[in-house]
Amino acid sequence: FDGIRGAIMGAKIKSTIGEVEGASGRIGTTIIRVHKLDGPSPEKQVGIELVVKSFIGYQIMPIAISAAKAKELVKLIENASN
Repeated sequence: FDGIRGAIMGAKIKSTIGEVEGASGRIGTTIIRVHKLDGPSPEKQVGIELVVKSFIGYQIMPIAISAAKAKELVKLIENASN
C-alpha cells in the first residue's frame, strides 16, 4: 500500500484525480480529494479522502468505495445540487 492512506483504504493510490475545497468555517477548511485506486480486488475502486485543516490540527478520513457506488454518489450529489 501507499502509506497510511492506502493502508486504510486497502489499496494503493494509483493517481489523484483532483480535489474540491469546501467552504471555510469555524472548524477550519474542508477538502475532498478523489483518487483512483489500484487494489487486489478485480473490481475498480475509487478513493475519497476528507481532509479538515484547522488551527488545532489536520484530520484525514480516507474512504474506499466501488466504482458502482461512486456512480451512485455522483447521482446523489447531482440531485442535491439541482
